[in-house]
Parts: sequence; structure tokens; C-alpha cells
Amino acid sequence: MVRGLVFDIRRFSIHDGPGIRTAVFFKGCPARCAWCHNPESQGMAPEIMHRPSRCTGCGECVRACPNGAIVREAEGVRISRDRCRACLTCVRTCRWGGWETVGRLVEDQEVLAEIVRDVIFFDESGGGATFGGGEPLAQAEFLHALLDGCRDRGIPTAVDTGGFGDEAVVLATAARADLFLYDLKTTDPVRHLQLTGIPVEVPLRNLELLVANHRAVIVRIPVIPGANDADLD
Repeated sequence: MVRGLVFDIRRFSIHDGPGIRTAVFFKGCPARCAWCHNPESQGMAPEIMHRPSRCTGCGECVRACPNGAIVREAEGVRISRDRCRACLTCVRTCRWGGWETVGRLVEDQEVLAEIVRDVIFFDESGGGATFGGGEPLAQAEFLHALLDGCRDRGIPTAVDTGGFGDEAVVLATAARADLFLYDLKTTDPVRHLQLTGIPVEVPLRNLELLVANHRAVIVRIPVIPGANDADLD
């Protein structure tokens, strides 16, 4: 058994590779993309997230927090990440679901059991399982256990990655995955470092490795106005 940290498992996904897929979102990413659409996936530990749409402003969480991490402001409540110890008191206290935990430790067999439920849809649509994040390469042992488990069960796999991993991890993953959805932010060295905090040489090197090893790769570039939408991009 191998354990890993995930923040969501989404069934019947049609945007994470071909066909109908079960998408497993790993928690934890070394990059800090300014436009990240899953910022709650960046940290490498479970954390607390506020749902303003469910908040009634009752203040029970403010009074209950033992660390004084929740502050009431004019526009609602705010959590101080410096003070928060993820004790989950706010989650247990709020009767409206205004606070929730992002990230949970799960075993590979638990995730595989969830994936297997939809094999009939994979077979009919040409789908499978997609492992994204976060950055799945950051939890290599867990990722490889899931890829091996899917292969043993005849389930096609895809890895949705920014290529933020070392060479050995990329090669070991390439030997297991059927498809890579490769999110390349920009090829400009200065802007890539500014926008993600990662040198562009890392994802470019790993992309070359995958191509050299004849792996199926779909390169995807998120076009962000004002960030990577210049003519050179």
C-alpha cells in the first residue's frame, strides 16, 4: 500500500484527456503560477478553505478558533495562514459548510477502487484515468503505484503535468503512462521564472526526454492575457 495526498477525485470528466475519464487531482506543486486555477492544490499538506457563498456571517468560527486565526472584517471573515494550524475546529463548528478541508491522505487501493467503478464508460468512450494536480510528479511513488494499478487492470492512463520533476522521475513515469498532457507556460526564460518560480529549462528538458522516448504527448499552453500572449509565445 502506498499513500498519497489528493484534493479531489472527479468522475465523468471530459476535459482531462480523451473520452470519459476519472480525474485524480494530487495536492502539492513546486510552481507558483500567478493564474493557477487550483491554488488550493499548491501546498504539500491538508489546509482549510473558506466558502464565502455558504458563510452567513454568524461569527461562530471566529469565536471557536483556538489560535485566533479567523478574523471578522467588513466583507466577511478572513483566515490568517500564519496562525492557522489546520486543527479543523472551524470545519467542525460551521453548520453551513462555510469551511472545508482541502487535501486528504488516501491509499492507492482506495483510489483504484474509485477508478474501476467507471471502466464501462472508459471502454465505450476511449477514456481512462488522468492524474493531475497540483503536480503529480511531486508524489512519484504514489503516482507510479496508481499507474501500475491501472495498467494491471487494463485502464488507459494520462498524466497532466507541468513537467516539474527530476529526470529519473520523468523517465520512470514515462515507462508507465499512456499519455502526457503537458502544460507548457511559456518558453521565455525570464518570464517563465517570473510567472512560475521554476526555471524554464526544467520543463523543456523533460519534454525533450518524453519525445526522445517516443511517448505520446499533447502540449497545451494556457494563454493568459498580459502574461504569455505576446507574438513570440
